[in-house]
Amino acid sequence: MRSINLLALTLLGTAVVPATHAADEPAPAKTPVAQATPEVVVVTAQRRKQRQEEVPMSLSVVSGDDLGTERALDVESLERFVPNFQAAGLTAQQPQLTIRGIGTIDRQAGSDQSVVVFVDEQYIGRSSATTFSLLDVDRVEVLRGPQGTLFGRNASGGAISIVNNRPTNAFGGTASASLGNLGLKEGRGVLNVPINADTAARFAVLGVNRDGAYRNVFVDQRAGDRESWMGRGSLQTRFGSVTALVSVEAYHDKVDGLPIKLLRGEGVSDADYAAAVGTFNLASNPYTFPTSRPLDVANNVLGNSKAEGAAVRGRLESNGDTVSSTVLVGARSNRLNESYDAVGIPIVGSGAASRGFNSTQITRETYDNWSLEARLQSTRPNSALNW
Repeated sequence: MRSINLLALTLLGTAVVPATHAADEPAPAKTPVAQATPEVVVVTAQRRKQRQEEVPMSLSVVSGDDLGTERALDVESLERFVPNFQAAGLTAQQPQLTIRGIGTIDRQAGSDQSVVVFVDEQYIGRSSATTFSLLDVDRVEVLRGPQGTLFGRNASGGAISIVNNRPTNAFGGTASASLGNLGLKEGRGVLNVPINADTAARFAVLGVNRDGAYRNVFVDQRAGDRESWMGRGSLQTRFGSVTALVSVEAYHDKVDGLPIKLLRGEGVSDADYAAAVGTFNLASNPYTFPTSRPLDVANNVLGNSKAEGAAVRGRLESNGDTVSSTVLVGARSNRLNESYDAVGIPIVGSGAASRGFNSTQITRETYDNWSLEARLQSTRPNSALNW
């Protein structure tokens, strides 16, 4: 026992002595911890540049970098980023955009959309004209409605503002190519060219081809093949305090084979279908939903859809110490040609309510618009009155 006690005292003594010497030495200086600088997100939701946290409205902002990382190619892809936003529709060229459940179901020519899309503040009133690619985008601002005060009476559901990158004075560019399943081939490129100290040009192109994942067993052909391209050219110059920007763009989007699948119980009862198509056992049809062959469809026609359009936009800005002025002018033209099996099964109606209908639906839509806007606003953010 004595040896054990002696050992314990010896260990205790060696442990205490260094602590006494350490107390006499000055403590080393602490290295300051670097504080992360929060990212400043600048938006123009109220038609003026503001930090996002200063805007008193519900909005989501998606940067162009995030769009590229997630391969978000079109407006419908914003579903991945924005809560409460949904893009759905009967066909790929006529999306139905809703925010917080508010949108427009009617796609007729006289119907205005409740969720409105703007490209560089140019109004697009038809959903069929919003199927272009998101190319060389700086950011997308999604504003939950109503937004009638700043974006017009049609924006009761909300507004989607797409802001493209402007030309800069730094020469540079990017290029990328991608290959994937279903025969995916994609290429895109951006080139920024400064012309002189006050003038610069910017060009962006995109091309995508991909085979469809569906098969129309009625006509024994693949369905859903997609081909799209888009191009844009922009020129910006300064004259003293005035900045002028002109952009020209065109796009083409074509889908060969529109797979339409009958969804039983989705707003139409079996009795309604029976009255239109006659005696037809919907429950025994293997191409209705659910099915063990989810990528097989049986449509009367293969179907196709082609949307194409072009736009020209001009912008003049003058920023003073107390007042800034902006003039926006633009023109846009879009064409949609579409045909598909509207019922989703290979039948021709013979029932009492059918009037001998055929289930093939054809859509031909032309959308042309032009716009002119002049705006004056104050430039003193700390002033008692901002207008």
